[in-house]
Amino acid sequence: MSAERGKPAAAASWMLYILNLLLPGLFFLMLFALWLFRRRDENAFIRLHIRQAFAGALATTVVFYLIYLAIAPVGGYRSMEGLIGLEFYYMALVPLFFIPGLLALMKVFAGKEFRYPVVGQFAGN
Repeated sequence: MSAERGKPAAAASWMLYILNLLLPGLFFLMLFALWLFRRRDENAFIRLHIRQAFAGALATTVVFYLIYLAIAPVGGYRSMEGLIGLEFYYMALVPLFFIPGLLALMKVFAGKEFRYPVVGQFAGN
């Protein structure tokens, strides 16, 4: 029963996680607000999914901005390095993080728990 009650919030967290892969920053702030308000929820299903989605979004956002900070001094996105960095993020890293996020979203709709690879271990219970 607790999984049924927690589905909307857990699904919203994973949807924001997936949208954050496409537009890092804006959706991360929305996910941060969701995490801030629901991190101490009595429902363990909600806490588990929101913590993992937030930890994953934090990791991908940090990677995106590290790439940006590496290419900003050499001309930003107008340079060849910028284009290669942006393509690396969208062609290699987004699918790598998108597939587990999509699997987690499917598990939420099924009412099951999901452990995000690597990041889920650091998110706690």
